[in-house]
Amino acid sequence: MKRARWGALALVACAGSPDAAPAPRATIMAPADGAEFVAGDTVRIVLEVEHLTLAPAGTDQVGTGHHHLLVNRSLADSTSAIPADSGFVHLGQAQTEHVLTDLSPGRYEVIAVLGDYLHVPIPGQQRDTVTFVVR
Repeated sequence: MKRARWGALALVACAGSPDAAPAPRATIMAPADGAEFVAGDTVRIVLEVEHLTLAPAGTDQVGTGHHHLLVNRSLADSTSAIPADSGFVHLGQAQTEHVLTDLSPGRYEVIAVLGDYLHVPIPGQQRDTVTFVVR
């Protein structure tokens, strides 16, 4: 029943109503897309959010959520909770930064996803993606 609130908000946003709330947006401020790092470097991910109030996981209030990072992963299902597996980073205390460590050489893709109090992706959100290389 509580999940219906975000669905109703998404329907209003899609209806084009002049009073419709803008879609929540996650933005990765750092690193820059295409950045290069040396093996052993730490990679600091810095995030911003618009049109959403950050709140710790478990905060059941309309208009709140928290960041998740998908590191070389994708979501198979945007209607279920984001997995708590390798490559899925939950910033459940409403953090706006996370440091990746011990990265092997290779190409990395990081996707910022906003999740609700149960870690389910917020409908209609705008996600952000950066790629970088570790040499």
